[in-house]
Amino acid sequence: MKRFFVAALLLSIFGASGTKANSESGTISNPKQIQDSIVITSNRFATPIEKIASSVTVLSETDIENSKSMMLSDLLKQVPGLDVVRSGGAGTQTSIFMRGTSSSHTLVLIDGIEMNNPSSATTSFDFGSLNVSNIQRIEILRGPQSVLYGSDAVGGVIQIFTKRGFGDLKTEISSEAGSYGSFSESIHLSGSKDKIDFSIFGARKDSEGFSTIREDAGGFEKDGFESTDIIANLGMQLLTNYELTTHFRFTDATADIDGSFGVLDDPNFVSNNKMYSVGLKFKSFVSDAQYFKPTISIDFMNQDLNSVNEEDANHFSETSQYDAQGRRIKLSATNLMKVSENLNSIVGVEYEKESFNSEYQATYFDYWNNVVASSNSVINEVSATTISLFGLDEWAVNEQFSLSGGVRYDNHEDFGSQVTYRFTSLYNFPSEGMTLKAVYGTAFKAPSLYQLNHNLYGNQDLQPEENKGWEIGFEKSTQDKILRFGATYFSNAIDNLIGFDASFKSININEATSKGVEAFAQISFPNSSVRMDVTYTDTKDVTNGSRILRRPKEKISFTLNQKISQALQASVFIHTVGNRFDTDFRPWPFLDEVLDGYTIVNLSGSYQILDNLKLNGRVDNLFNEDYQDVLTYNTPNRSAYLGLKISL
Repeated sequence: MKRFFVAALLLSIFGASGTKANSESGTISNPKQIQDSIVITSNRFATPIEKIASSVTVLSETDIENSKSMMLSDLLKQVPGLDVVRSGGAGTQTSIFMRGTSSSHTLVLIDGIEMNNPSSATTSFDFGSLNVSNIQRIEILRGPQSVLYGSDAVGGVIQIFTKRGFGDLKTEISSEAGSYGSFSESIHLSGSKDKIDFSIFGARKDSEGFSTIREDAGGFEKDGFESTDIIANLGMQLLTNYELTTHFRFTDATADIDGSFGVLDDPNFVSNNKMYSVGLKFKSFVSDAQYFKPTISIDFMNQDLNSVNEEDANHFSETSQYDAQGRRIKLSATNLMKVSENLNSIVGVEYEKESFNSEYQATYFDYWNNVVASSNSVINEVSATTISLFGLDEWAVNEQFSLSGGVRYDNHEDFGSQVTYRFTSLYNFPSEGMTLKAVYGTAFKAPSLYQLNHNLYGNQDLQPEENKGWEIGFEKSTQDKILRFGATYFSNAIDNLIGFDASFKSININEATSKGVEAFAQISFPNSSVRMDVTYTDTKDVTNGSRILRRPKEKISFTLNQKISQALQASVFIHTVGNRFDTDFRPWPFLDEVLDGYTIVNLSGSYQILDNLKLNGRVDNLFNEDYQDVLTYNTPNRSAYLGLKISL
């Protein structure tokens, strides 16, 4: 903690000589590019950020470029209210806890397509293999958001927008090499002509990695990672002010892993994650004066998970194989109506079908009985459909005061109906540069197909997890917009959390609360910006009164972006995390232990060598901090990376 404040003070004194300027508010004039001052996720239509009461963070293309991060999870560490937990190196299980809620309580969208994994036990999204390449912007919306997004949006929504093509044909080729035998290459082709635009992106990443398990827990061999990504976006303006877009994404990622139970190093344990998604959307992008603005979409995603553990000298008679496939098809129709000059309304209907099947086979040595035992589990294809209706009104009472309210009805074929709602209010004091905000909402998380249908652990009587959350906050800026600061208090109360009974059968057993404060301050000049975010989160498992595992109370992020010259840019990111509790699965009975807090300092920069050639570099964990996100699992030491980007 002391190191954080010393570094932050020095950087503030010597670095803040000049922030990225705030964009002017407005609406989308070009559907292929969203202005930094506009947010889509909060209302499902373009809304100026200063008119949004809910807590939202927008990471622009410039923010992504300045960070030089390769993996999205590293970039998200700077966002207030988000805790990033990774079990080892690149490609290993990576979870996002939003405002202290579960990783399964964050809904993830990429180009509007829901990416939460129907083949996992909780349908949570694994950020382990998702890199930042080809991302145009990211919107992080915190708080219960089921009114517009249904199940899973209990803690909030992360929506990722990939790049589209516009203008003349462009080609970008990037390559990077660095620590742990890491190499990455990508190529991006994009452009537009007349009424058609396209963007095609391909990337490859390879790393020898480091042991997933720490050396003091028995880890010694390197666990590598490799992935291939293909992204294609196509847009066609079929009618005046209407467009048809298609989005395709394919990922094939393979990671060497170690044992998760008993925490044993394993030289031949491999996990593969293969996913593809396709989205087709027909929508209007006319101005706000238009009364009728429909959007019709159909999305499909398929995710295959596979892990294989073969026998070796150190794991006598220990083998396993797990195969799971999850699919989701979703049809959505919405209409945005400008009812009056001050009233916008959106109404929609959605149909969603999830399906899932899996097979698990394992042999292991039973030390208690001195015999080789086996375990087998098969889930034949199961599915569930949900039909939803929703509506939301946004009313500008006057220039200073605005309100919004929405309601949603979901009918799930297994547990029945669920009603959620959300209300927001916002009041501006223009002469003071002050905005007051308040939000109250509810959300739910449907039981996963695994939790409902597993032959040993499933329970058809499960009810959805439910959240009642609220927040109140303010933001203030100086008249020249150089200084901005604000704070938000939030509270969540979650009931019917799904846990296990003595036989490991899924049951609604737990209750949890999370409450805390998110605060920020930012100084902005034409050539530099300095920002500090502070998050305090107090979580409680109401069942036993303890803190929820792996959630720190304190988190502080400090970011400096500095344009040193026309060609040279540099950034510093300092990240401090307080202590957390975690469970040690090696002894019996299991023990809870405290993970010490830590501070990480990352440096990055770029130099424009020629008009079409840029040199990028970064150093992660500059001071070689020894820390743990997950007990007994490894984290990177000091590491350096250097890359080139060619634009043609």
